[in-house]
Amino acid sequence: MATQAGPTRSAAGNSVGAIAPCPRCGQPMDPGVLGAESLVGGAKWMRGRSRLSLGGEGLVSPDAWGNVYFDGYRCRQCRLLILGY
Repeated sequence: MATQAGPTRSAAGNSVGAIAPCPRCGQPMDPGVLGAESLVGGAKWMRGRSRLSLGGEGLVSPDAWGNVYFDGYRCRQCRLLILGY
């Protein structure tokens, strides 16, 4: 009998939650954290790519080391990320 892993903790200490099915393929998704470096401005949502990441809506401010973290899920099959901020 297979068991599913319970909630895990992100780098920020938040509960990521139980394994969810992928909305595209239905396979189990991996809970985890997406980390990125951003010394200037943090993570932003933009309608398109920009060389200098100018404009956009600020989503997450960087920590003291210039890192931003998003809790979420990843489907290895579909290469889909579902992130919270």
